[in-house]
Amino acid sequence: MISASTVSTITLTYSGDNPWTVFDSSNLATGHTLQVNWNDLASQLNNIYRPLLNSAVNEISNMQNMCKVYNNADQIVSSSANTVLSFNSERYGTSNMHSTATNTSKIYAPGTGYYDIGGNVSFAANTDGRRSLGIKIGGSVYVAYQQAPATTDISYINVHTPGPIFLNSGDYAELYVYQTCGTSLTCVYAEQYSPEFAMKRVY
Repeated sequence: MISASTVSTITLTYSGDNPWTVFDSSNLATGHTLQVNWNDLASQLNNIYRPLLNSAVNEISNMQNMCKVYNNADQIVSSSANTVLSFNSERYGTSNMHSTATNTSKIYAPGTGYYDIGGNVSFAANTDGRRSLGIKIGGSVYVAYQQAPATTDISYINVHTPGPIFLNSGDYAELYVYQTCGTSLTCVYAEQYSPEFAMKRVY
C-alpha cells in the first residue's frame, strides 16, 4: 500500500494483454508500484453506476407516457345529467393508455406516478342555464372542475388539474360535462379543440 504523502503524480500505463496495469510514478521516493486489476475495477464501477443508469432510463421512459384523444363527431348532452364524453380517435398515445374500441371514455395510467390531465369542450349556443366540465378519477372523484355561464354564442370551456395528480397503475381519468339549459344540448366537435382530452405522466 502506498501512502498518499509519498505520491505527487501518478502515470497510468497499460501492459498489453496483461489485465494488470502498473500505476508508476516518477516521484515514488520509496520505489513502490501500485497494481490495479482493470477487470475488477470495471466490475465494481458497473455495480455502482449501472443501477443509477437503469433508474435514470426508467424515469425518462415513464415520463414519455402520454395520450391525447378526441371525438370527431358531435355528442348530445342531456339537461341536468352528468355525462361522460367518449373519444373515438387519438392524436397520440403510448403504453395502451386509451382504446378507440372499448371504454373509449377512459385514459389509463400505465404506471404509478404523477400525471397532468386536461380537457376542452365546446357547447352549442343557448342562453339558458350553465355549462360545466370536470375531470373524474375512477368514475367517482373530481380532481378538477370548471363552470361557465350560458351565452348567445358557442360556450368554450377548458379544465386542467391544478397540479400533478397521483395515480396508481390502472387508475383511469374521464372527462364529464354538465349543462342546465332545460333540454338536450350538443357538445360540438371543433378541430383540435372540442372535445379534446389529454393525460401525461410527469414523474
